Amino acid sequence: MGALLCLLPVAGAQAQLRFIPQDTAVVFTPPSPTTGGERAALKEAMRVWRQSPGSLEGATAAARLAFLTAMHEGDPRWLGNARAMLQPWWEAKGLPAEAFFIRSLVRQGLHDFDGGLADLDAAIGQEPERPEFWAWRFAIHLVRAEIDPARQACSAIGSRFGEREALGCAAVLLYRTGDPRGAIRLLDKMAGHPDGQGRYALEWLTFHRGEARRVAGEAEAAKRIWRSYLNSGPQPHVIRLALVELLND
Repeated sequence: MGALLCLLPVAGAQAQLRFIPQDTAVVFTPPSPTTGGERAALKEAMRVWRQSPGSLEGATAAARLAFLTAMHEGDPRWLGNARAMLQPWWEAKGLPAEAFFIRSLVRQGLHDFDGGLADLDAAIGQEPERPEFWAWRFAIHLVRAEIDPARQACSAIGSRFGEREALGCAAVLLYRTGDPRGAIRLLDKMAGHPDGQGRYALEWLTFHRGEARRVAGEAEAAKRIWRSYLNSGPQPHVIRLALVELLND
């Protein structure tokens, strides 16, 4: 389920950008991630970037963590930080695969889905055996409701990395195309697998296990799943938002 770990709920990263710093001197720090290890890693990555803003490697590493923070916190200011970090290479063509990938994440977070897909294609062209590249191609097509291309990306994940790697995208496709109960069975099975116990895997599974139940008309079951996860400590924005919206229905 390696691809699954990278296929996070994308809704939390879809907020419109409100502030694009033009200079490292005006990049401010929004609220940090809640876990100490993540806070320390992000702080160190930003320190390294500020010391050498012309280093593509340092900017890419910092932008990756800023993007993940934007997703987890639902705070678009972190997308502004990531955009500023990558500014010297925002239109560059000859980037390494990792830089294309991180720029793709930031572009799609800012609603530039065409640009995000183009960067993903460039990354895949260099390193086609990176499952997270294919997982995010699936995610972008899905958020655009492009079901056939999403299905093709999911199929590519299965053929390249094994059927277990494709379980996540297959389950999402089930409830997005009219079979939420099939998705529930598959997602619940995945939740019991050892590969599904890491933080990002749990967050992903929790969101989609609840969402599949919501689509199936099982609103109370969805609320229980989301509340249970939030009560356990983590507070990912996408799950908090999904629960609030369901409570307000």
